[in-house]
Amino acid sequence: MLKETGGHPDAFLCEAAVRHRTGAPGDYCGDEFGSALDRITGASRDVQARIETAAEAAVAVVLWLVGVCAAATGSPRRTERGKGH
Repeated sequence: MLKETGGHPDAFLCEAAVRHRTGAPGDYCGDEFGSALDRITGASRDVQARIETAAEAAVAVVLWLVGVCAAATGSPRRTERGKGH
């Protein structure tokens, strides 16, 4: 969670930045969130690329942790939408 996004998860901000870049519609998440998104989308392409790389690394860590927790609890890991492995 980022204070700068009005309490929304930072993953929302990353998704919104990608949607903005591709011209896809996105949800309105409040003025604070909009200001944070403007700071990212108004940054240079180099800065945006660094932010996206950091976000991808964070997502990879979360997915790894989900797999570790699933293995520890005996829950099936999902390798494809709706399917365990």
